This record gives sequence, C-alpha cells and structure tokens, in this order.
Amino acid sequence: MFKLGDTILYGPEGVCRISEITTKTFGGTDIEYYVLTPVFSANSTFFVPTQNSKLTSRMHPVLSGSEMMSVIETSKELNEWPQDDSERKKVFKDIISAGNIGEIVSVFKSVLNHKKEVEEAGKKLHKSDESVLKEAQKIIYESIALDMELTKEDVADIVLRKK
Repeated sequence: MFKLGDTILYGPEGVCRISEITTKTFGGTDIEYYVLTPVFSANSTFFVPTQNSKLTSRMHPVLSGSEMMSVIETSKELNEWPQDDSERKKVFKDIISAGNIGEIVSVFKSVLNHKKEVEEAGKKLHKSDESVLKEAQKIIYESIALDMELTKEDVADIVLRKK
C-alpha cells in the first residue's frame, strides 16, 4: 500500500505524487481513493480506488536515477517486432499501461530502432508507433529527471547515448 506523499509511476500518465488519500461516498458506499497529481503537469488529477487492483497494479515506485540508468543499459529491444499495425498498437499500449519500466524501455528502444530503419528507407514511422515512442519517452524522461534534477532535454541526451 502506498502512503501520502509517495512518488509513483502511474502507467502512461507518468510520474505522479500521492497528494491525498480520501474517502468519497457514492450510492451510499464509502470508497477510499489515492489522489494522484502528475509531477510534471499539475493541471490533471487522477482518482484511483485503493481497492481496485486493476488500477493500483499500474502504480509503481519510481526508481532512483542510478536504477533507471541500469535499466536503460540492460534493457534489450523486443524479441520480435509485431508486423500487424493493430496488433502492435495493442501490445505497446498494454505495455505502457502496465507501467513496467523495463518493458517500457524495451519498447522505446525497439521503436527508436524501427524509426531509424524506416527513415533510412525514405519512409515515415507509423502514426501509432510515433505516439508510443512519445509516451515511452515521456515516462522514461520524467522518471530520470525527477531523481537526477535534470531537464527532459538533458535526459534525452543520456538515453540516446546509452542506446
């Protein structure tokens, strides 16, 4: 169970802080919620029922900067690139939503490599792949920048060097 003030990674929403743990009554039933505020974009708030295991399973402690660097260095690209666009979109969306940072880094590396290949062939990256690349990049960058007090631009240089 998480506590007030914890900083967590919450799926595609990125790095959030538990700003409140509150109980709301709906239809005569009291439900306890984590109130999550994104660290890098305070204009959103997410309410996650503490007893909803499907949603709380997307909440992960944020790794330290050195732990993140280790994940970046050791994560490999995906074993197989899903050829079907809709299948690939679903697979990548599920990985991002689950919030496992190692798998997110693997997706990031795979899409980045695929982007390089298609650009060398004079083509553009599929729109859904570009979207996944941006989501994964956001999560990775926010996770590193939080602990190491870097800008997202500084982190971009670090991740690309470790690829």
